[in-house]
Amino acid sequence: MIQIYSLIPLLFILTCASSSDSQDGCYSNKGIKIAKSYTANDYEDIDVGFQETHYDKNGKPTLSANENNGTKTTYNYQGAKLIYIINESNRPDFYDASSDYETKLKVDTVFVSVHYKDGRLKEIIEKNNTKVLFEYDGCEKSIHTFLKQNGDTIQQVKYINKNNVLVKTKWTSFYPSKSTRVSEYYDYEFDTKGHWIKRKYKHSNKIENTETRTLIYY
Repeated sequence: MIQIYSLIPLLFILTCASSSDSQDGCYSNKGIKIAKSYTANDYEDIDVGFQETHYDKNGKPTLSANENNGTKTTYNYQGAKLIYIINESNRPDFYDASSDYETKLKVDTVFVSVHYKDGRLKEIIEKNNTKVLFEYDGCEKSIHTFLKQNGDTIQQVKYINKNNVLVKTKWTSFYPSKSTRVSEYYDYEFDTKGHWIKRKYKHSNKIENTETRTLIYY
Protein backbone atom coordinates (compact mmCIF):
# COMPACT_ATOMS: atom_id res chain seq x y z
CA MET A 1 0.00 0.00 0.00
CA ILE A 2 1.08 3.61 -0.43
CA GLN A 3 2.59 4.90 2.81
CA ILE A 4 1.01 8.07 4.19
CA TYR A 5 4.30 9.97 3.69
CA SER A 6 4.41 9.00 0.03
CA LEU A 7 0.98 10.51 -0.64
CA ILE A 8 2.27 14.09 -0.36
CA PRO A 9 4.01 14.23 -3.77
CA LEU A 10 1.14 12.31 -5.38
CA LEU A 11 -1.34 14.93 -4.20
CA PHE A 12 0.90 17.94 -4.80
CA ILE A 13 -0.25 18.52 -8.38
CA LEU A 14 -3.88 18.43 -7.19
CA THR A 15 -3.38 21.49 -4.99
CA CYS A 16 -5.09 23.85 -7.43
CA ALA A 17 -8.42 23.41 -5.70
CA SER A 18 -11.73 24.10 -7.40
CA SER A 19 -14.18 26.70 -6.25
CA SER A 20 -17.79 26.06 -5.31
CA ASP A 21 -18.98 27.81 -8.45
CA SER A 22 -17.13 25.71 -11.03
CA GLN A 23 -14.91 22.71 -10.55
CA ASP A 24 -12.80 23.70 -13.54
CA GLY A 25 -12.54 27.33 -12.46
CA CYS A 26 -9.29 26.99 -10.52
CA TYR A 27 -7.34 24.61 -12.73
CA SER A 28 -4.54 26.94 -13.83
CA ASN A 29 -3.09 24.38 -16.27
CA LYS A 30 -6.16 24.30 -18.51
CA GLY A 31 -5.14 23.96 -22.16
CA ILE A 32 -1.79 22.32 -21.39
CA LYS A 33 -1.36 18.77 -22.68
CA ILE A 34 2.10 17.96 -21.28
CA ALA A 35 4.32 19.90 -18.88
CA LYS A 36 7.92 18.84 -18.33
CA SER A 37 9.39 20.50 -15.24
CA TYR A 38 13.12 20.62 -14.66
CA THR A 39 14.68 21.75 -11.37
CA ALA A 40 18.25 22.81 -10.62
CA ASN A 41 19.79 23.68 -7.28
CA ASP A 42 21.41 27.08 -7.77
CA TYR A 43 23.46 27.05 -4.57
CA GLU A 44 25.18 23.70 -5.05
CA ASP A 45 24.78 23.55 -8.84
CA ILE A 46 23.03 20.19 -8.54
CA ASP A 47 20.44 18.93 -11.01
CA VAL A 48 17.39 17.69 -9.10
CA GLY A 49 15.82 16.01 -12.12
CA PHE A 50 12.56 16.43 -13.99
CA GLN A 51 8.89 15.62 -13.66
CA GLU A 52 6.55 15.16 -16.61
CA THR A 53 2.84 15.75 -16.07
CA HIS A 54 -0.02 15.10 -18.51
CA TYR A 55 -3.34 16.95 -18.28
CA ASP A 56 -6.78 16.62 -19.80
CA LYS A 57 -8.24 19.58 -21.68
CA ASN A 58 -9.67 21.05 -18.47
CA GLY A 59 -6.29 21.09 -16.74
CA LYS A 60 -6.81 18.07 -14.49
CA PRO A 61 -3.69 15.90 -14.11
CA THR A 62 -3.94 12.41 -15.61
CA LEU A 63 -0.35 11.17 -15.36
CA SER A 64 2.83 12.21 -13.59
CA ALA A 65 6.28 10.65 -13.97
CA ASN A 66 9.21 11.66 -11.77
CA GLU A 67 12.73 10.90 -12.97
CA ASN A 68 14.30 11.66 -9.61
CA ASN A 69 12.43 9.09 -7.51
CA GLY A 70 11.41 6.66 -10.26
CA THR A 71 7.66 6.91 -9.74
CA LYS A 72 4.74 7.07 -12.18
CA THR A 73 1.29 8.10 -11.03
CA THR A 74 -2.00 7.96 -12.93
CA TYR A 75 -5.12 9.85 -11.87
CA ASN A 76 -8.41 8.22 -12.87
CA TYR A 77 -11.69 10.11 -13.12
CA GLN A 78 -15.37 9.35 -13.44
CA GLY A 79 -16.77 12.39 -15.13
CA ALA A 80 -15.25 15.34 -13.25
CA LYS A 81 -14.53 13.39 -10.07
CA LEU A 82 -11.18 11.83 -9.22
CA ILE A 83 -11.95 8.21 -8.23
CA TYR A 84 -8.59 6.55 -7.64
CA ILE A 85 -4.83 7.02 -7.97
CA ILE A 86 -2.40 4.34 -9.15
CA ASN A 87 1.24 4.72 -8.16
CA GLU A 88 4.10 2.71 -9.66
CA SER A 89 7.43 2.92 -7.85
CA ASN A 90 10.87 1.58 -8.68
CA ARG A 91 12.60 2.51 -5.43
CA PRO A 92 13.02 0.78 -2.05
CA ASP A 93 10.28 1.28 0.54
CA PHE A 94 12.26 2.63 3.49
CA TYR A 95 9.13 2.77 5.64
CA ASP A 96 8.54 -0.98 5.32
CA ALA A 97 10.47 -2.75 8.10
CA SER A 98 10.16 -6.07 6.27
CA SER A 99 11.75 -4.68 3.11
CA ASP A 100 15.31 -5.67 2.17
CA TYR A 101 15.63 -2.20 0.52
CA GLU A 102 16.11 -3.69 -2.94
CA THR A 103 14.73 -1.74 -5.85
CA LYS A 104 11.48 -3.39 -6.89
CA LEU A 105 8.47 -2.41 -8.95
CA LYS A 106 5.55 -1.72 -6.64
CA VAL A 107 2.06 -0.87 -7.81
CA ASP A 108 -0.40 0.62 -5.31
CA THR A 109 -3.90 2.06 -5.60
CA VAL A 110 -5.58 4.66 -3.40
CA PHE A 111 -9.32 5.31 -3.68
CA VAL A 112 -11.14 8.55 -2.99
CA SER A 113 -13.74 7.71 -0.35
CA VAL A 114 -15.66 11.00 -0.10
CA HIS A 115 -16.20 13.99 -2.42
CA TYR A 116 -17.70 17.39 -1.74
CA LYS A 117 -20.97 18.12 -3.53
CA ASP A 118 -19.13 20.04 -6.26
CA GLY A 119 -16.83 17.05 -6.94
CA ARG A 120 -13.72 18.17 -5.08
CA LEU A 121 -11.72 15.69 -3.00
CA LYS A 122 -12.85 15.49 0.61
CA GLU A 123 -11.34 12.28 1.98
CA ILE A 124 -8.96 9.51 0.97
CA ILE A 125 -8.71 6.39 3.14
CA GLU A 126 -5.74 4.04 2.98
CA LYS A 127 -5.99 0.27 3.39
CA ASN A 128 -4.56 0.57 6.92
CA ASN A 129 -7.32 3.10 7.75
CA THR A 130 -5.01 6.12 7.76
CA LYS A 131 -6.68 8.94 5.88
CA VAL A 132 -6.19 12.31 4.22
CA LEU A 133 -8.75 15.09 4.68
CA PHE A 134 -9.05 18.01 2.21
CA GLU A 135 -10.26 21.53 2.97
CA TYR A 136 -10.52 24.47 0.56
CA ASP A 137 -10.89 28.22 0.62
CA GLY A 138 -11.93 29.08 -2.92
CA CYS A 139 -9.00 28.91 -5.31
CA GLU A 140 -6.53 30.52 -2.92
CA LYS A 141 -5.90 27.89 -0.27
CA SER A 142 -6.12 24.15 0.30
CA ILE A 143 -5.22 22.07 3.35
CA HIS A 144 -4.33 18.37 3.37
CA THR A 145 -4.45 16.74 6.81
CA PHE A 146 -3.01 13.25 7.32
CA LEU A 147 -4.55 11.26 10.19
CA LYS A 148 -3.69 8.02 11.99
CA GLN A 149 -6.30 5.32 12.63
CA ASN A 150 -7.08 6.78 16.07
CA GLY A 151 -7.65 10.26 14.62
CA ASP A 152 -4.35 11.78 15.71
CA THR A 153 -2.80 14.15 13.17
CA ILE A 154 0.41 12.88 11.55
CA GLN A 155 1.08 15.91 9.41
CA GLN A 156 -0.63 18.76 7.61
CA VAL A 157 0.24 20.58 4.40
CA LYS A 158 -1.16 24.01 3.52
CA TYR A 159 -0.96 25.36 -0.04
CA ILE A 160 -1.41 29.08 -0.73
CA ASN A 161 -2.12 30.30 -4.27
CA LYS A 162 -2.24 33.85 -5.61
CA ASN A 163 -3.24 34.86 -9.14
CA ASN A 164 -3.45 31.17 -10.15
CA VAL A 165 0.08 30.23 -9.10
CA LEU A 166 1.46 28.59 -5.98
CA VAL A 167 3.23 31.07 -3.69
CA LYS A 168 3.70 29.19 -0.41
CA THR A 169 3.45 25.77 1.21
CA LYS A 170 3.60 25.06 4.94
CA TRP A 171 4.32 21.49 5.98
CA THR A 172 3.83 20.65 9.67
CA SER A 173 4.73 17.27 11.13
CA PHE A 174 3.19 16.27 14.46
CA TYR A 175 4.84 12.87 14.85
CA PRO A 176 7.09 11.97 16.56
CA SER A 177 7.51 15.68 17.45
CA LYS A 178 6.17 18.89 15.97
CA SER A 179 8.22 20.58 13.27
CA THR A 180 7.43 22.96 10.41
CA ARG A 181 8.91 23.67 6.99
CA VAL A 182 7.80 26.64 4.89
CA SER A 183 8.48 26.80 1.15
CA GLU A 184 8.09 29.98 -0.91
CA TYR A 185 7.62 30.22 -4.70
CA TYR A 186 8.38 33.49 -6.50
CA ASP A 187 9.90 35.25 -9.54
CA TYR A 188 7.46 33.63 -11.95
CA GLU A 189 7.92 34.00 -15.70
CA PHE A 190 5.04 33.30 -18.11
CA ASP A 191 4.60 32.38 -21.75
CA THR A 192 2.30 34.20 -24.17
CA LYS A 193 -0.66 32.04 -23.06
CA GLY A 194 -0.24 33.10 -19.45
CA HIS A 195 1.13 29.83 -18.06
CA TRP A 196 4.26 29.87 -15.95
CA ILE A 197 7.44 28.52 -17.54
CA LYS A 198 9.98 29.45 -14.88
CA ARG A 199 9.95 30.10 -11.15
CA LYS A 200 12.19 30.05 -8.13
CA TYR A 201 11.54 28.50 -4.75
CA LYS A 202 13.28 27.87 -1.48
CA HIS A 203 12.52 25.85 1.62
CA SER A 204 13.25 26.79 5.21
CA ASN A 205 16.94 26.02 4.64
CA LYS A 206 17.06 29.05 2.31
CA ILE A 207 18.74 27.18 -0.56
CA GLU A 208 17.26 28.59 -3.78
CA ASN A 209 16.10 26.36 -6.63
CA THR A 210 15.09 27.27 -10.16
CA GLU A 211 12.33 25.30 -11.87
CA THR A 212 11.60 25.59 -15.59
CA ARG A 213 8.71 24.08 -17.56
CA THR A 214 8.46 23.09 -21.19
CA LEU A 215 4.80 23.11 -22.25
CA ILE A 216 2.95 21.29 -25.04
CA TYR A 217 -0.57 22.51 -25.73
CA TYR A 218 -3.68 20.86 -27.12
